[in-house]
Amino acid sequence: MANQLQSYQPCPACGRESKFIKEGVVNRCVNLQYVCTYCELEFTIATSNVAYKLATKLHQLEEGNGAS
Repeated sequence: MANQLQSYQPCPACGRESKFIKEGVVNRCVNLQYVCTYCELEFTIATSNVAYKLATKLHQLEEGNGAS
């Protein structure tokens, strides 16, 4: 289930839309890996595990309430 953190990230090089590849957990941080759909740059966004879990939980609650 994709959440807001995974759904869209602009490419740091060209600013275009990037595609989510995978996530990995390293030392209490969640690393989200993306590849740009235009210039094919691969990049990682690190976020704290707590913030990631909170965002995921909020997204699940919004979906459960029928919010868009």
